Amino acid sequence: MPVGLPASLARRRPDIRLAEARLHAATAETGVAIAQLFPDVSLTGEVGLRADRAKYLTRWANMFYSFGPAVSLPIFEGGRLTANITLAKTEQAIAVVDYRKIVLNALEEVENALTAYRTDEAARKAVGATVAANERALGLARDRYQHGLSSFIDVQNAEHNLDQNRQLLLSTALTETTDLISLYKALGGGWQQNAAGSGER
Repeated sequence: MPVGLPASLARRRPDIRLAEARLHAATAETGVAIAQLFPDVSLTGEVGLRADRAKYLTRWANMFYSFGPAVSLPIFEGGRLTANITLAKTEQAIAVVDYRKIVLNALEEVENALTAYRTDEAARKAVGATVAANERALGLARDRYQHGLSSFIDVQNAEHNLDQNRQLLLSTALTETTDLISLYKALGGGWQQNAAGSGER
């Protein structure tokens, strides 16, 4: 696992992406509400043919057209448009607060998962070193027993200690794996493909 995971990887989380999309939508709605305050100018036109009989439709004399601008001035809707802007800005502010809350929660989950993983990884390595020492101690106890320097009880004690620490090693390894899964979940998964790649997909 790479050391020093960038915080931007947490953006892979679905809850962060959803909150970000809601923030973008609220910002766009604010822009639309502000744009409604300005005059709306459009150019319209139509072209067609009309005749009382179908055989006359191909004649140029039966052609009609009209072109012209259309102007819409929101003079008498100021109160409604201002209220729409206020509402849109309020919804945008709520979306900003929600986004910050979700991002901070996600970063807290990532930090907690990373801390738990590193702590349990160190514990598993320490227990692994203890198991290695117990294996050496068992070898020495057997050698001493075979040469008549100690009783078989020393061998049994060494085997008992080794078995206990092996079980503890399995337990700490399981805890470390669970912590790693929690870290993947907190990051939204998929980050390992880009650790040596070219950025987010």
